[in-house]
Amino acid sequence: MTKTDRLIFFLLAAAGLAALLPSLSGAGRGRTVQVEISGRVVQEFPLPSPESPPRKVTIALPKGQAVLSLERGEARILPMPSGLCPLGICSHSGPIDRPGESLVCVPNRLVVRIVGGDTGIVHAVAR
Repeated sequence: MTKTDRLIFFLLAAAGLAALLPSLSGAGRGRTVQVEISGRVVQEFPLPSPESPPRKVTIALPKGQAVLSLERGEARILPMPSGLCPLGICSHSGPIDRPGESLVCVPNRLVVRIVGGDTGIVHAVAR
C-alpha cells in the first residue's frame, strides 16, 4: 500500500465517521418540542436537527402571540413586546436543546419544553 493509498483510505474513513457521528450520538432522535399554555399542551412537534433550515413557530397567547425560533437543533422564545412580557426573562434565558430543559414565560403562563429522547443523565444507580 503506497502513501497515496493510505491517505485516500484515511480520508474516506474520516468522511464516513463524520457522516455517522450524529446518528451514533443520538442527536435529534425522539426529541419533541412541547408548548403548554395554562397547564394544557397546545402544540407538539419534533425538534429539528442541527442541519435543518431555521424555522419560526407562532404561538397564540391569550393577550397576543409569542414566536418560537427553531434553529441549529435548539428552541428559543424570541423577545416579546414589554406589554406582553414586561421583564422578558423567557427570551433572555437562551436556547434549549436537551430533554428536560424548559423555557417559561410566567406572565403568559407559557412553558416550552423538550421531551423524549435520552437525557444522558444518570439519576440513580441501584444494586
